[in-house]
Amino acid sequence: MTGYQEMHDNYRAPQFRERAEMCVREQGLIFANDGRPQIAALGIGVTGGNWSDIEAIMAAVASGTNGTAAVTDDGALLSAVQSVWPTVAAARYPGAALPQVIQMFGPPPVVQPVGDGALPA
Repeated sequence: MTGYQEMHDNYRAPQFRERAEMCVREQGLIFANDGRPQIAALGIGVTGGNWSDIEAIMAAVASGTNGTAAVTDDGALLSAVQSVWPTVAAARYPGAALPQVIQMFGPPPVVQPVGDGALPA
């Protein structure tokens, strides 16, 4: 279990905050087009610049069991962001309906694949 001091230190660490914000914003682009209303609502909120959504995800990551690893390891950070996303989405957008979210933040961004869209090997 992560202690409160460790959660605080993780959350305030500059190397965590800068990387976590970029990871959350990047995942927001992906989740904004998800078919599940709460998941998509959080993605749209993040891509729409709702700072409290971004902070909520970063705080959840910093306080999670992978919080310390996420401070320095990109793989752990990505995994932690993806794993807390549904929980944060349910807490921030309970009973979300996409039309309401789109009205608040605008439509989700259209993400175009780069090249052939294939992931590198």
